[in-house]
Amino acid sequence: MNPARFLLQAVFYTMFMGVVWYLSTNPPYRPLDEGEAVVIVAFGHAGKIVAPCRERSAEEMAAMPPNMRVAQDCPRERSPIRVEVLLDDKVALKETFIAPGFSKDLGVEIFHRTMVPVGKHRVIARMNDDVNVEGFTHVVEQEIELTQGKILVVEYKADKDTFVLH
Repeated sequence: MNPARFLLQAVFYTMFMGVVWYLSTNPPYRPLDEGEAVVIVAFGHAGKIVAPCRERSAEEMAAMPPNMRVAQDCPRERSPIRVEVLLDDKVALKETFIAPGFSKDLGVEIFHRTMVPVGKHRVIARMNDDVNVEGFTHVVEQEIELTQGKILVVEYKADKDTFVLH
């Protein structure tokens, strides 16, 4: 074998690894600028059913095919979910999420990311998941201290029926 060939391979591999090393360290990756933190609103939730079940009359039942006769008519459509998150009385998120699905009967997935300066903040998270109720059905208000690079997650826990900030 030709020793010049091995020498050139070693030189080219060294140059290639030098380029890989340089690109892996420069420019340095900084997910957040100096003095910034992140507030993330992330949860999945299904709104309340829009209307209660109703009993079908005898005339309605007689007009239906025999295999379709069910005593109750239960709608599947779910309420839209209205979410607001305020940081120091400034709106960070204000949106209404319509339930997906053919019958608008599925839950929605909510994800929103906001960059905020470090320091003390007052967070208000509120949601209405029932079109039959005026105002908000779930509200949490909390003072938080955000430090450099901190990620605050605002999440709705259905089993506890409340927002959790962590």
